[in-house]
Order: sequence, then C-alpha cells, then structure tokens
Amino acid sequence: MIKAKSIKITILLLASVMMIFISSYSFIFAKHSERNIIFYSNDHLDTTQVFNTDEKAMEKAKKYKEDGNLKFQSSILDVTNSSFMDFDSVAYPYETVRNDKKLQLELQQALSAGKKVYLYGDLSLTDYTNALDTEIQMEIPSKDNKSYIIDLTDNNDEKADKKKRPQIKSLRDFQIIGLSKNTGDELRLLLMNIDVTVENGSKVKPSSMIYLQSILQHEAKGIERVESKLLSINSAAAGNTIVKSSSAEIISSAIYLSGTAGQIISQWLLSKNNDEIDSTYDYFSLEDQVQYTQVDSGWDCEVAKAKHTLPYTSDEVWDSDPDDTNDGPFSISIGTPWFISFNYTINTAPDINLTEDLVADISTWDITDNAMESEDKHKFTTAWKSTGTLAAIDVYHYGKWHSGINVYTDTSQSFQISYDY
Repeated sequence: MIKAKSIKITILLLASVMMIFISSYSFIFAKHSERNIIFYSNDHLDTTQVFNTDEKAMEKAKKYKEDGNLKFQSSILDVTNSSFMDFDSVAYPYETVRNDKKLQLELQQALSAGKKVYLYGDLSLTDYTNALDTEIQMEIPSKDNKSYIIDLTDNNDEKADKKKRPQIKSLRDFQIIGLSKNTGDELRLLLMNIDVTVENGSKVKPSSMIYLQSILQHEAKGIERVESKLLSINSAAAGNTIVKSSSAEIISSAIYLSGTAGQIISQWLLSKNNDEIDSTYDYFSLEDQVQYTQVDSGWDCEVAKAKHTLPYTSDEVWDSDPDDTNDGPFSISIGTPWFISFNYTINTAPDINLTEDLVADISTWDITDNAMESEDKHKFTTAWKSTGTLAAIDVYHYGKWHSGINVYTDTSQSFQISYDY
C-alpha cells in the first residue's frame, strides 16, 4: 500500500511539473508570436480596409490578424506626442523624422529598448543610420562554413589605394527600412523597394496604405518564423547592430495599382580564398541568390536581369557563371585559386545570356522566360581579385511581370556589398 501511494504521489508531482511547463511554454510562445505595430502617417487611413482586400501578399497578415497575433494602430502624425513605447514596432515617414531631432532621439531610445523601428519613404541606409544614430551591418555565410561582416552602404571612406570608377551610379534608395537590435527577433532587418505602376504605365509613389500593408506582411513573416519553432525565447539582447542574413528580408515589390504582382527576394554567399599567396590581390567570390517570385497567379515574370559591378578601379573581375544557356542544370565552374564547382536546377528553363565586360569589370545576366516560378532560385556567381583590404561589389536586380497584353509592372533593387578587413 505504501508503494502504491508513493507511485501515485510521484505521478501527481510529474503531472504538476508538466502542467507548469506547458503553461510556461504557452505563455512564452504566445508572448513572442504576437506583434503590435503603430503606424504614423499624414493620412487618415480607413483601418477597416487594411485587411479587407483580395491582395495575395496579405494572406498571412490576414490570418494572424484573425488569430489575434497581429495588431496595429494607425495614427496621424503628431510629433509632440510620440507614445509608441508600448508597441513592438513603430513606423514613421522618413521626411518627418529627418527634420525632427527630438523625434529622432525618441526613436533611438525605442531602438535601444528592442523595438523594431521602420522609416518609410525614399531613403538610403545612410539616411537611416544617420537619423537613428546606429550602424547596420550584416553577417553573411560563405561556402566554407565561415561568415563575413559586410556593410551594405556605398559611402565607405575611400582608402588610399582604392579609387571609385567615375561611371558608378549611386545605389537606389529603399522605400522601407526596418531594424530591430533585439537578437531574439526572428526577422531583424527589412530592406524593401516598392514600385507602383498605374494604368498608363507610369510610376507613382506608394500610398500610406501600401506602406502599412507592406510592413504588416513583413511582421506576419516574423510571426510565422516564431510559430515554426518548437520554443522561442526572446533573448532581448538589444544593442547588437550585426544582423545575420537569415534574419533579414531583402525584397522588392512590383505593384500594379494596389495589388502585388511579383517580388524579387535576395540573399548572398561571400567567400574569400585564404590559401592564395598573391602579394597584390585577395581573391573573393559572391554567390548572388535571387528569386523572381510570382505573388498573383495572373502575373508572369518574363524578363529579368542581374548585374555585378566592381566599383573600384584596381579590382578585376576574373569570371562569372552561369554562361549563356537555355537549359538546366546550370553549371558554376570557376578555376584556380577559387575552385568553385557546383550545379543547380530550377523548375523552369529560362534563356540566360551572360555579358562580361572585363574592361569595365561588369557581368550582366539577361533572363527571359515564359513564366519563372516562385521557387526558382538563381545563383549568379562572380569571382574577382581585390587590392588592399576593402573588397566591394555592386549588385543590381530587375524583374518585369506581365498580365495580358501590354499590362506590366516592374521593380528593381541595388546594393553594395563591402567587406572591410
């Protein structure tokens, strides 16, 4: 009888412990899969219409709104009453922030407290970092299981032995930049371009509604990442300005009227050959991973482009792949001392035409296809020789989506990937 009673007590204790664990887990999971955003603008937005849309890109956001995990508040700009510290994320027009030092300080404090701060409108990474007195660096992986801390701005101080080419164009501004210093956030960085095409084929600036919906789409992806994990505990290590590329969303949206036709999504692998003994050059390669995605089934991406340019006169492109082809698998083969060799396949078989200008050090891929599929991940690869201790390459992507006859929308993105060592 004593033994049976002891077993019964043990079972009850184990059950109590499990209930405490489940309760704690549910609290942690619920707490960190919920997001509450405040969006400031100059417009009186009809908030009932934010989710009342057939826009395909809003489907995840609508789901999490219905589940109660995604909440937002829209507010007319009032820089004298910036009560946003009770929210997980805050969004402001860049033009408003740029001209208000007090608001800049308040947003800096929010960023330091682990909030995600979005600035929207036309702005560069330098505009964002200057306004919020912060840095943005990204940690990107390499094929040899290492990682490199890179800068994505094009305003690096020129070193004595590195001169920029005169024909190099400035990088395109972003329309939304969002950053969280909280290392517990699943998505810490948003770099987004938005292009809106109207019926006559001309471009117009995104509306406040499009900005808000784009931010909510990004927040929904963060919630989805949390829910896909068994357990997510927010480490709340605010202050870290180095963002892993896996926690960054780098995206461009091609919008027709108010609906998203397609998007360009980017990630990179940077590698440095540490075995070479060249006294003049270091040897680098970039694997530029690009998806030209179909968001709305009524639109097809039929024309795309990728371009790699070396911005400094002393650096030299050695080789780029894939070469001209209209069939997979696509081969990447770059010889000594890079020793890069791999194949990749994609669902469609686009025509790819590579143009290499070894004088200007530019590699350009022109891609045509009847219908690129969203899962298709191109891997445009360039190997180059770099002098000094600053390696840099400019990356440009373009995509054009068609629907019917003479109806199209397009978008682009550009970056400078700089590694200072």
